[in-house]
Amino acid sequence: MVCLMLTLPVSSQKLLSDTNVVVPVSALKKALEVKIERDYLQKQLIVCRDTIKSQNKIIKYQDSTIKVSDIQITLYKKNETRQDSIVNSYKGVIKEKENQVSDLQTKLNKSYILTGLVTAVSIFLIVLL
Repeated sequence: MVCLMLTLPVSSQKLLSDTNVVVPVSALKKALEVKIERDYLQKQLIVCRDTIKSQNKIIKYQDSTIKVSDIQITLYKKNETRQDSIVNSYKGVIKEKENQVSDLQTKLNKSYILTGLVTAVSIFLIVLL
């Protein structure tokens, strides 16, 4: 303690009582500045901690939303595949029906020709007889 007191200027040192300590004004100012800065930084740390907690909650919510969306996308893809297979089966049925219609039209055209020939032959035979 003696060494400490000798390093400080003599004018700033007064021993008033056992409970009071005399400190240079510049050291007191610096100590107050450091305390104020410490208190300010502590408040900033509290704000940052609270912000991080709320951001973590938001991130968890967004993660769960993304998971739900992924599940929905997977279901939509499965449904799309099913619908594609149904559409393809109906396309096959339509193609088959188109072929049947084409065959029937061909037969109908042949029957018109045959009917025309039979009619022509019948008229010819009626005229000859």
